[in-house]
Amino acid sequence: MCDVFFKDGTKFCCSKLLRYFEELLEPYRFARISHNILVNIDEIAEITSDGKRNHTAMMNNKQTLHISQRKWKNLKESLKNSFALIGENNAVTAERP
Repeated sequence: MCDVFFKDGTKFCCSKLLRYFEELLEPYRFARISHNILVNIDEIAEITSDGKRNHTAMMNNKQTLHISQRKWKNLKESLKNSFALIGENNAVTAERP
C-alpha cells in the first residue's frame, strides 16, 4: 500500500505497491529516490550532496527529500540523460539543454 501526493497537495491512498508505480511511470520521467519515494524528475529544482553519503533533492514546491545512497547512482544517470547539469559547491541545478 502507498500514498500518492499530487502537486496541488491532495493525497490518494492506493493498494498498489510503489514498485508498480515505478514501472508504470518510468517512461514519464519518474525516478525512485529512496525505498519509499518516487518523484517526477521535472519537479526537482536542485540536488545537494556533501560528497559522501548525504544527498538531498529540493523540489520545485520547496519540499526537501532525502535521496538514498542506493538510489543516488540511478538518479544521477536519469538526470544526466534529461538535463544539462551545472554543479557548483556540490550542488546540481537542473536546466534544460
